[in-house]
Amino acid sequence: MMSRIDDLMPRSDDRWATATRRAQGTADQGLGGALKTYYTLYFPAGVIILVTAGTVGGMLAFGGGPAGWPSFLVFGFFLSVLGAAIGGFIYNAKKIAPAAETGRIDVLLSLEDEERKRHPAPGSREDTA
Repeated sequence: MMSRIDDLMPRSDDRWATATRRAQGTADQGLGGALKTYYTLYFPAGVIILVTAGTVGGMLAFGGGPAGWPSFLVFGFFLSVLGAAIGGFIYNAKKIAPAAETGRIDVLLSLEDEERKRHPAPGSREDTA
């Protein structure tokens, strides 16, 4: 008698044991706080400052008057995009990456899609509710 392919696949308990083993060494050391600080403080302040500086800098560099500020706004937006990208990379390297120990492999990799949806991650809001 031929066995089914399901008999060859690991059972749910085995997959959860593998996920638990892979979770060893994974830790959150303030990742949420670091992201909140970036998106509520640094990113908005940086965009406002860089748009203003780029607009004023464009007017000074190209000899425009205060009445022509809308035409120089593109320089401000360009500077803010450039500054947000560079600042984001630096903030990621200095604050975000050290705030989490991710381990070597995705913890949920060994679980099936339905198992990921059905069971909340330990410590998440859905787990404590």
